[in-house]
Amino acid sequence: MRLHDIKQSLPYFFKAGVVPCVWGKHGIGKSQIFRQYAEENGLTFVDIRLGQLEVGDLLGLPEIVDGTNGKITAYATPDWLEVAKSGNCLILWDELNRARPDVLQAIFQAVLDFQYHGVKFAPTTYQAVACNPNSIEYQVTELDAALMSRFCHIKATPSNSEWIDYAENTKHHDSVIDFIKQYPNMLGNESVNYNLDIKPNSRAWTMLSRIMSTKPPEELLTEIAAGLIGLAATTNFIESIHEFEKPIHAVDVFDNWTEIKDKVKKFSNPKGSRVDLLKIAADEIIKIVHNLAKDNQDINAKRKKNVIEFIKIIPRELAFAVMRELGAVGVGKWLEEFTGDSELVKTMREATIMED
Repeated sequence: MRLHDIKQSLPYFFKAGVVPCVWGKHGIGKSQIFRQYAEENGLTFVDIRLGQLEVGDLLGLPEIVDGTNGKITAYATPDWLEVAKSGNCLILWDELNRARPDVLQAIFQAVLDFQYHGVKFAPTTYQAVACNPNSIEYQVTELDAALMSRFCHIKATPSNSEWIDYAENTKHHDSVIDFIKQYPNMLGNESVNYNLDIKPNSRAWTMLSRIMSTKPPEELLTEIAAGLIGLAATTNFIESIHEFEKPIHAVDVFDNWTEIKDKVKKFSNPKGSRVDLLKIAADEIIKIVHNLAKDNQDINAKRKKNVIEFIKIIPRELAFAVMRELGAVGVGKWLEEFTGDSELVKTMREATIMED
């Protein structure tokens, strides 16, 4: 992702409570984009270089204080933690994979629970992580899978034009800028193998769900999703978003039956059957009815009528499965509704013969 795009994506990460982890070589501007974002949004910027710290630097120095039953050991609150407690700040955990293993363990709680050593971070305390590639150029600490899964991994791929804009805005010497314009290969932005094996997991899907609720533009969404669930899963996910044939849900059957009836017929047609999409609504209906039955309740008459019309249209095997599940519920007299309808009785008979 270009540096500009990384900065553009930060509001979506922070709003969703997802911590971005930006990977890139030293000197390409990783820290600068976070600093710029903080300055542009009135946030206090805290750049913590983990490769230079020990656990005591994060925790604060111990001191002897008076306790209820005598002297006890307490820790002086370090500056960064005081800022995190107050909020309106952006904390960058820089050089994460150059930190010592004990330091990594010390910050695990910070990035996981947004608190540290009993101090909760303010809601306006935002966090980000920066890492160097695992290559012969760097002496790095291998990050375990549990820690890696806490982040959305973004590969920083700065363009030459971005660096030139940065250099011009920060008043680099003209001779340097002109040289890079003439020899862009001298900037050292060659591609890097980050050796990141990002695959989908339940935590990643949860984070992606939170990102989706912030409605990022699709050009950013694709990059963000790839950093959470991997490229292969992202390709399928983005394709599913664009599919015209969206699944039908229980609420559609309950309250919008007239509008979706033709869609149910289309999905039930043997020539273009989409039982997978119909089954989503069927499973939701069963779950809702079963949950209501636990409190001796049922859906209202209008919704029940729409469910029965839905069952009449969907493929026989699926219809019988829904009838069997709803008929087993001891509330609402669903079985009486089914046996009182000749079309549904026919469905039950045909399904029973097929099972035999």
